[in-house]
Amino acid sequence: MASEPEETSVGYREITREESWAALDEHTRRLLGIGADEFARRYNAGEYDDPDDDPRLMRLAFHLEFLQQNAPAAP
Repeated sequence: MASEPEETSVGYREITREESWAALDEHTRRLLGIGADEFARRYNAGEYDDPDDDPRLMRLAFHLEFLQQNAPAAP
């Protein structure tokens, strides 16, 4: 007999695009010493050889790519 799924006390809250960008900015400053705008410019220009070789870059790149892929459509 199947039992009911157990409820947990883990909660979540959706964050805004601005909050996500601010979190990326905080992380890029802490890990690389540059802001998110500069990181995005360098990353999009191909200035990082292979982000997969550096766990810090890989994590930041994943966050950046998610933000870029889910950007609001231009009017």
